[in-house]
Amino acid sequence: MGLPNSVALRLLGAVSLRTPESEHRLGGRKIRIVLAALGLRLNQTVPVSQLIADVWGEEHPATARNTAQVYLSGIRRALETTGHPFRLDRLPGGYRLSGRPEQVDWLRFELLVGRARATGRNGDHEAALSALTEALALWEGAPLADISETPLHAAFAAGMDGAHVGALSDRFVADLALGTPGLVAELTELVRARPLDEQFTRHLMHALQNDGRRAEALTVYADFRERLLREQGVEPSVRLTRRYQAIIADGAPEPTAVRSPGPAVGRSAGGDFVGRDAELARVLELLAEPGLVTLTGPPGVGKSRLAAEIAARAGEMGRLQPLMVRLDAVSDAADVLAAVADACGPQPTAVGRRSALERIRYSLVGTTALVVLDNCEHVAAACVELWDEILSDGTVRVLATSTRPLHAHGEATVRLAPLAVPPPEAVKAAQIAGIESVELFCARARALRPAFVLTDDLAPVVSEICRLVEGIPLSLELAGSRTQVLSPAELAERLGDQLQLLRAVPRRPDDRHDSLVSAVAAAVSPLDVAERTLFARLAVFCDSFTLRAAEAVAPPGTPVIDVLHSLVDASLIVADVSGRESRYRMLEPVRQFGRSILGPAEVADADERRTAYLLDLAMRAAEAHSGPDRVVWRRRLDDMRQDFRRTLDDAVRTGRLDVALPLSAALWWWWSNDPQVGLEWYRRVLTVAGSAAEPAPSDLLLAAQLSAAVIASYVVLPEALNYAREAEATADRLADDGGRMRALQHQADIALELGDLDTARDAADEAWRLATDLGDPWATGRCGLSVAYNHLAAGATEAAARWATEAEQCFARAGDDGGRADARLLLGEVLLVGGSAIEAEAVLDDVLGVFRGHENEEQVARAAALLADAVSRRSARSDAADLMEDAFDHHAEIGHPWAIAHDLDVAAAICAGQNAMRNAAVLLGAADAVRSSAGAVTTPHDDARRSGVLAACERVLGHRGAREAMRTGAGKDVSSAIGYARSVLRRPAETSVA
Repeated sequence: MGLPNSVALRLLGAVSLRTPESEHRLGGRKIRIVLAALGLRLNQTVPVSQLIADVWGEEHPATARNTAQVYLSGIRRALETTGHPFRLDRLPGGYRLSGRPEQVDWLRFELLVGRARATGRNGDHEAALSALTEALALWEGAPLADISETPLHAAFAAGMDGAHVGALSDRFVADLALGTPGLVAELTELVRARPLDEQFTRHLMHALQNDGRRAEALTVYADFRERLLREQGVEPSVRLTRRYQAIIADGAPEPTAVRSPGPAVGRSAGGDFVGRDAELARVLELLAEPGLVTLTGPPGVGKSRLAAEIAARAGEMGRLQPLMVRLDAVSDAADVLAAVADACGPQPTAVGRRSALERIRYSLVGTTALVVLDNCEHVAAACVELWDEILSDGTVRVLATSTRPLHAHGEATVRLAPLAVPPPEAVKAAQIAGIESVELFCARARALRPAFVLTDDLAPVVSEICRLVEGIPLSLELAGSRTQVLSPAELAERLGDQLQLLRAVPRRPDDRHDSLVSAVAAAVSPLDVAERTLFARLAVFCDSFTLRAAEAVAPPGTPVIDVLHSLVDASLIVADVSGRESRYRMLEPVRQFGRSILGPAEVADADERRTAYLLDLAMRAAEAHSGPDRVVWRRRLDDMRQDFRRTLDDAVRTGRLDVALPLSAALWWWWSNDPQVGLEWYRRVLTVAGSAAEPAPSDLLLAAQLSAAVIASYVVLPEALNYAREAEATADRLADDGGRMRALQHQADIALELGDLDTARDAADEAWRLATDLGDPWATGRCGLSVAYNHLAAGATEAAARWATEAEQCFARAGDDGGRADARLLLGEVLLVGGSAIEAEAVLDDVLGVFRGHENEEQVARAAALLADAVSRRSARSDAADLMEDAFDHHAEIGHPWAIAHDLDVAAAICAGQNAMRNAAVLLGAADAVRSSAGAVTTPHDDARRSGVLAACERVLGHRGAREAMRTGAGKDVSSAIGYARSVLRRPAETSVA
């Protein structure tokens, strides 16, 4: 029985949206790439940066973010106009396409194949065949056929093709189990197309045998064996050979269960191998020829487990003879030779009396041996010598495991990363069940507690456990074993100290990695003094760090680049060199171990150096925030978020005002995209400053008060005004005209939103006078803009335009593109008020692009709302709704209530323009309530716009009807008001909802 619901998104062939009646291909290749990227990650939040990478790769144009937003709007419109069941939402982390997986052909295919394999394992081959036939029928061509040669295609298409081949093979297994006739012709064509593919050769032999054509089946085997020996130099696998032998004997057919998907990272206690498909396939491919392959990666990542699995599979295929040599207890070169010689087993007496080197040469050279040298990092030189002396003769295959490459001649390295972990938004069992880290944790838990079941209730905490241990297989197995005595929730709470928690109980004497500590310690032990010292000091960082940060905490005279390179080589530090600025990080258990080996004095010194680095970074970023590299600096601060949080917390708890005040003051512009968080820090810092036994330095206090006024103005206007007034008083004590100017400028902007126009005007005028006296063009522009907004609020649009134009010129002299865009935003609003919607649209569209490029969330939202108003006047309903979605998304994320009230007013005007008068009146009432909650009031400028909308509502609804609708809106909180606005803006014109 098939899955319910028809396919609505096609990815297996040309990318398209479908309904039962029609097919809709979005115009433009790039918009289809974005649609496919979202569909492949259905119900997952996809960052815009990922979508940009899917379309353009690493070398993307400067306009990529803006262009991506255009594509997303186009997709949303297409979904609405064609009545598709998917929903595209903007979320804090990016965009999510929501819907049922079975309505995407690729995901439907995966579900059907999974169902087939489950039923096949239970012996129900008819059900398996039915599901596989339905799955294969979904393929209308090559996957992502019309977006080939793109980064998205490169990332997904090969895997999709491989899954198709696997499903086709499974179908033949089911057919053969049921004795389906007429398979030979199709299989013959597949073998011609894939001459070295054993599975289809085996199926063809089986089909010929079923048809009574034994001689032809044996000929197929002979041809395949000859071809394999000629082209790859190896014999057929054990499984194919058994089929050959069964045909000769005309015996029982091979097992016919539909094969389960290939596994790959560490065997759980139950023996199942989880994940690592790509790495396993890659290593087996490399080992097809003699040579040295080294598995590297951080401690606990599963190198030994994967090596054992590779050896087992190579042996099962009958091509290689595995020879396992564990070197964890070996300490020098002679012991390495002895361990390998002993592993070779008993030898003739004459040979046994020879040296270890000669015994190894006698046993291995010229054979099909696969020598596995496990845990080589501490005897790397001896392993390289062994390779050079004997094993590199051109016949032997060696698989080594080590935290670092051996750097031997001809060595191929495969670096293992931790397993994939669930994204934070995955909170259902079905969303995480197939993720490798979850599979391994659950397998270990079930091995010890058979009743353990992954339910929707457990899914969020299991996801958190996998993320906390960063997908490290050893950590996952040890964490899973703790479910015998701890609930998953208790386990997650205690993972702050992974080194103590993650150890095997009882201890396993045959396993050198019976705890996380032993695994990390084994990797650290080969380090020299300089490497060990820098490794431990770098552990003071909470997350990733740059080379400059590493240099800041290193002891004087340390050759940081060289030592850092060595630590990366040893897999103790992970390097990301893909971006403009390389970043480094430690996995969490490695970081915890590094910090644990520092003495108290070293911890204090390293922490102090880190604090000094962070303070310098924040101050340099603040100086550059209005320049062309503002986005680069924002990224740098984003990357150090956890370190800033910890440093501020330590400074507040210990009363370090010399750190807390300047650091919080410098971060104001970064917190403008997250003002709720910033305000909480200012409250904590200024409370400590106010209660300190010794008065805080006035200059540091002033800077923090000014920054607090800015950030509080996004959240609580009266509190913001208090900070600005306190800053003015502090500046007066210091006789600091620049500080007083900034305090007055903040007061002007805040008083304007509070409706105190007289105070706003006086403060703005005085701030502008001080700025011009100081001769600072940037400050003059900022204060001039405050004067301009005062004129706009009073309805003096010509004066507002004149002041805004002068402000733009000041910002131009200061080299501040963001300031110029701020001024032009006001000019666009003036044009809109004056009825010049087309001219306003051009200006506002331009500045919106600037704000998006600067990632200025607040200004993106303001510009989007004004632009929505402009485009709605030419009846572009979908564009207006998209822009308002953008405005609501950004303002809701920031938590800016009075700005949300403005957005609701704009939404009301748009609804009135569509003759949806009840919706408009409800939105006016909601705007009143939200504005009141923020302590803000309307300005005359706001009143003029609102009165026009209200008058239109009353003409249609009557006075009483309009007021009742406004009362309905006033009963909505911020979230429900935004939800209502989103809903009504998407409805056709001339309709209203309750």
